[in-house]
Parts: sequence; C-alpha cells; structure tokens
Amino acid sequence: MKHLNVERMRAIVDEHKPPCVSIYMPTYRGGSALEENRIRLKNLTGQALERLMQRGFRRPDAERLIEPIRDYLEHGIHRQPTGDALGLLTSPGQFEKFTLPFECEEIVSVCDRAHVAPLLSMTDGDDLFYVLALSQNSVRLYRRRDNAMEQIASKDIPSSLADVLRYDDRAEHLQLHTRAQPHAEGRAAMYHGQGEGKDEHHTDMARFCQAVDEAVTRTIGDRQAPLVIAAAEELAVLYKSVTAYPNTVAESIAGNPEHTPAQELSRKVAAIVDSRMQARRRELVQRFQQAGSKGLGSSRLQDILPVVENDRVETLLVGLGRRIWGRFDPETGETERADAQAPDSEDLINRAVVESLRHGAAVCALPPCDMPHNASLAAVFRF
Repeated sequence: MKHLNVERMRAIVDEHKPPCVSIYMPTYRGGSALEENRIRLKNLTGQALERLMQRGFRRPDAERLIEPIRDYLEHGIHRQPTGDALGLLTSPGQFEKFTLPFECEEIVSVCDRAHVAPLLSMTDGDDLFYVLALSQNSVRLYRRRDNAMEQIASKDIPSSLADVLRYDDRAEHLQLHTRAQPHAEGRAAMYHGQGEGKDEHHTDMARFCQAVDEAVTRTIGDRQAPLVIAAAEELAVLYKSVTAYPNTVAESIAGNPEHTPAQELSRKVAAIVDSRMQARRRELVQRFQQAGSKGLGSSRLQDILPVVENDRVETLLVGLGRRIWGRFDPETGETERADAQAPDSEDLINRAVVESLRHGAAVCALPPCDMPHNASLAAVFRF
C-alpha cells in the first residue's frame, strides 16, 4: 500500500497531463472473488475506452492510453488483493496503482484531471505515529501505521539507564543545560551533578532521558510524525522536559511499559490517535464557521469553484465518498449538474480538490458526518 502525503498528491496532480483515465473499484478476496475482480475491471476498462472515443479520440489512440490498465488486467489483477479497493490512474507516459484500505464505489473518470479525491483519506498525517516505550531497564522505539506496530532497531538508542551510566565519567561534574521546548510552556529544568537540591538518582534519570531523546530524534529524522511516550508518569514528565523532538504528544500512555506487548501499546495509541483526529476535525470546522461569519467561507459548490480557479482558497474541506458530476465553465463561473456517463462530465468535487492542490491550498478530508452543514465541500477563502 502506498502511503501518501500532500506533497505526493500535488506531484500526482502535476504529473498526470490530459487526457487522464481514472478507475476505482471495490476488490474482494478468496475463491471466485478473484475472477469477479478481473471481470469488473475489464468492464470498467471498456467503459473508459468508450468514453475516450466519445470525447473524440481515435480508437488506436484510446487503446494506447489504456494499455497500462489492460496490462495490469492481464498480469496483475489475478493476485490476491491486499486492500478493500483498487485505484488506477493513467495518462500519457504515466501509470499508477493504489491499494485502498477502505471500500470505494466504482468510478470511471475520463477528463483533463486525474481523479484523486478518493486518495485523500490516505494522506492523513495522523496515520503515522512513533511510540517510545521507556523505562529504566528497557527502551523500545516503534513505528505505528495502519494499526500495525513495528519496532525500530537502532544501535544509537540506549537500551537502559545502566547503558547510559556505563559511559558516565563520575569524576566530572554532570550538568544538563536548559533547552527551549517548542511544544511546552516555559523551559526545562536544570540539573547539576553536585546535589544542589536534586538527588543523584534524579540527575541520572535526567541524563538518561536526554541521551535517549538525542538518539530517538536522530533515528526518526524528519520530525513531522507525532511521538507518543509510554512511561511511568514521573519519567514521562521528565522526558518531556528535556526532549528536543518538536512533535511530542502531550498525552502519554501511563504506566511502566517494560513488559507491555506491542499489540497492547498499539491499542492504547489508537485511542490517542482517534482523540487527536477528532480534535483536528473540530478545529477545522470551527475555522470554517468563523470564516463564514466574516464572508470568507462557503459550502456551496457554485461559490467554491470560481474561487478555487482564482487561487483564493486557503483550506478546502472534502466529504469523503461524495461525488457531484457535472460541468464548470471557468470563464463564466457557471456550474451545471450532469450525468456521470456524459462525455464532457467530470466529478466537480475532484476538480475542486485538484485545483486547490495545484494552487497550494490545504486540502483536508472529513467523514461526511463531520462536514459543516452536511455539505460535500466547504472552503475557507484567503480574501
């Protein structure tokens, strides 16, 4: 399964030049389902060929464009699917296959833009988390994605408090300097090895946390994904006071994780992931409502499309699974609903998504139940 970010989505939009053929379909596993998948894709490919010719393409040119899909139909579709749906995008010189971890209705799109709207749910930044299981006797770093936990092996990360203290020269004064924290109020505490109100154990633990943090920060690298700490409360607080990792999550998994299996840690992280996603969605909707009260937002398609074309959209909220087929005239700003089968029809929601990505706007997918006014689209305008 390909994991997408917004930058990759923008690249897909830019790389696929017209004409673009996009096919999405649900996939099923086991038994006769594999043959059903093949027949379904064959039929959808035939529809794409017919629509290309309806748009004026000569049959040889249309055949050449969908050749990568037919090649996949011949050699790839027979394999057991690993997801719940399949997405295929082809255009002159480009072909991409996506395995979607969610159900998707059948879509055949032939127009000037790759149909990328169904891929939006795969760009959620909260999908990737790191988890640091920290105790005096054990340090484990995990990468969590798609509900799967994978432990990261790194020789740089200390294995325990004893591992850190083994290289500690007790003849020298131990001093941990204060560092500014990007995610917390105030500054971290300052500890000194000669007592000064802090016992030696506390000083050792602070040194341990700093050594682990430096190694973890180097190992993660990009510093964009959230990091969740699993530790006893006192140790978690101490670690957060010295960490330089800018996206350390405020909420921790409480308790000593030394003997906690990865599956149990993943279950507890899932609750934190869900909480963050819900908070982010509420914030996006609140921003839209505030913008709307000032005349800088709308959930009406006929308002949004002209603004998107003129590069005035700051944030576009998209209801997952929503489609509105029709036509849009950028010169007049007029929107017309049309049947999906019409040769010159396109999904206008996808058009708004593609143009917003091209212009650098933030594009966020929400479950339909979380969309403002139960709308298919909602936009915050720059001006």
